[in-house]
Amino acid sequence: MKAGIAVLAGVIVLSTTACTQKVDAVGCKSTSDLVAIRALKLESAENDAASDSNKGDHRLLGIHSGVGLMVPGLATNPDTSGYGLRIVEGTDTPCSPEESALNTRALRYARKYNEKKMLLWRPQPS
Repeated sequence: MKAGIAVLAGVIVLSTTACTQKVDAVGCKSTSDLVAIRALKLESAENDAASDSNKGDHRLLGIHSGVGLMVPGLATNPDTSGYGLRIVEGTDTPCSPEESALNTRALRYARKYNEKKMLLWRPQPS
């Protein structure tokens, strides 16, 4: 009886561990996904926006979050705004304190970038 309980407890622990590892593997980002976020420099956001706008790229930056897509600084529906979107890859629900800090950096960068873009160019009403 004791051996059966010990085996059952071992199976539960192993299956719980396997499920946890599986969720982490699916839900968490790989290091390569974080490279784009690490490259964002808040102090360069406005210059980056101006440079992209001068090249004819008027898209705003979108950020994945735990609740869906966000376009920081845009008060209207991104689908009908006329700007278009470029998604900052690697943003989503963070799995570590570093990822949380990087998501915050990406959010602040995107807000500054988008606000500058919207000052420089407005889509023509259709």
